[in-house]
Amino acid sequence: MANSEGSYPVITALSFVVPIYIYILELIIILLSSLWLDLEQLLLIHMYIILVLFQLRNQAETELRALRAELTQKKMNMNLSRTQKMNSLGNSVSQSSGNLTARGPPPIASN
Repeated sequence: MANSEGSYPVITALSFVVPIYIYILELIIILLSSLWLDLEQLLLIHMYIILVLFQLRNQAETELRALRAELTQKKMNMNLSRTQKMNSLGNSVSQSSGNLTARGPPPIASN
């Protein structure tokens, strides 16, 4: 196709390289921006995962504290119950031995 001067445009390698180069740069920019979005989304996902892990750790620590408190309470109740049983057993033994001493030994039969 002739231009206004009647000559045909000169086609050089550079005339093909520049548009391709610009096209490649545009693709690189699009890919990098996509990659940046992917990295940003990946960062948000990792931050969310870390947040969930912290929440799970805090929940586990809370449950562990509650279980320890419950275990301590059960141990205290068991010790109190054991002490009360020992005291009642000691009282009944002392009462029964007190009854024996109060009555005295059985009389000896004389011939």
